[in-house]
Amino acid sequence: MRKHHILFFLCLCMIAMCPAFAQTLKRLEPVTITSMTEVKRDTIEQYDREGRLIFRGLPEDIFYQCFNGEDTVGYLIQPADTASRFFQELSKNGHPVKVGLRELNLAEAIFANSLDNMVDSAHQVPRCFTSLRFYDYQRQYVFYQDDFGDTCVYINCYILPSDDWHPEQHFIAVSDGGDYFWYARLNLSKGKLTSYEVNEGYDEGTWGRKSRASCGRTEVSVFDGFPTYPEIPYNSLPKTVRKLVIKKEVSQIESITTPSQTFYRIRFHDGSVKGYDANGECLFVRFDQKVSSRMIYHDVVPNFDSMLDAIDADMAAHGYDFLRDGMVRRVNTIDGYWRITVDMWKSGKQLMVMYTINSTGQIIGRYICFF
Repeated sequence: MRKHHILFFLCLCMIAMCPAFAQTLKRLEPVTITSMTEVKRDTIEQYDREGRLIFRGLPEDIFYQCFNGEDTVGYLIQPADTASRFFQELSKNGHPVKVGLRELNLAEAIFANSLDNMVDSAHQVPRCFTSLRFYDYQRQYVFYQDDFGDTCVYINCYILPSDDWHPEQHFIAVSDGGDYFWYARLNLSKGKLTSYEVNEGYDEGTWGRKSRASCGRTEVSVFDGFPTYPEIPYNSLPKTVRKLVIKKEVSQIESITTPSQTFYRIRFHDGSVKGYDANGECLFVRFDQKVSSRMIYHDVVPNFDSMLDAIDADMAAHGYDFLRDGMVRRVNTIDGYWRITVDMWKSGKQLMVMYTINSTGQIIGRYICFF
């Protein structure tokens, strides 16, 4: 279920041009569960069809249908013991816990509040974090006690394409499927969301409530996005670029033509990507390996260490350890400014931040995406 950064970033760049049209999102209201009823289960075996995995679990596992009035919210799954297949994925040394309406409604309250906090702090978020999409999903809940004794819940969210999936009978796990399928883990004892994942194939984003805040020079970067540009041979590069690039190290060259000039995006066998203008100035560098990335950026970015120090301090002010959990994704220069894109991972949550930094190393804008 690991997402493709390419699809997400392309989507981001398609809408990043017009933040002025962002609308204030309604705050999420917790879904209320008023009653639940035990479900009779059949004996259908697990199967895999078109990437769909449906786990029957154990015959002793109990499913409860959860209602808001007469509407079905989803299903509480009470594993018989830790031998249940879907439970084994949740906690190595924990164990199932029995819960009722109080715990279900507490989980929904933490769920809605946690997503709202993420939407508050970002320019862009997955649309499933926001109203009205959030209310379209049914849920499967599995509660458990983790290795530290905290009560936690796995919330499996889904919009099913047909009636033959039977979430009242099976735990459902799907590969791909976009944001029709996603999950979150909550720690009820600590009152917070600890991780989430939107399925691979996700390409639907929406503005967060920070969308009107300064996002620096994000909207005018010629090298952003991943469209296919015309490939050209090495000998078609301007001499100013050819003298900087060794032919045998190149795997692909693309030309990027704008109304005013032509740029060149060159992919190398070591996995790096660089962008040049016709005068041979390197404007863009990307490298997806954490260790190598910093080395290659030092070659083209003046005062790179001081810029990383500024990012580290900014991340620390927001509760992140950039040196430990962060990775430089790409760097480019725009109108005399540097823009550094970083990825961060913390407790199963991933965000991408695009910093715009001036020549003195000061951060003048940031664009924040949760994905």
